[in-house]
Amino acid sequence: MFLTDKSYSALKKAAESGTGEEIKEAAHSLGDVARLLALSDLYYRLSSMETAADSPECGINCLKEKMQGISELYDNIYSSIANCFHRDRS
Repeated sequence: MFLTDKSYSALKKAAESGTGEEIKEAAHSLGDVARLLALSDLYYRLSSMETAADSPECGINCLKEKMQGISELYDNIYSSIANCFHRDRS
């Protein structure tokens, strides 16, 4: 599920050029996936991004910072899952 989900791509696209509402929607979608898979750290970061996208106090730099943290964690989780899946298929 995690390896094929498109929510992260949608969040990256929204964070690069979207509106606060698009960022909020994409963070919520990926957050649902993270919650279902018990990826609590990722879930909490996405929840924070969702809240920040709705906040007038959080500007573009704030959202970029949050996205960077999400990206680093997402990439680590993705790699770990992909490596385990590949090992199991060998």
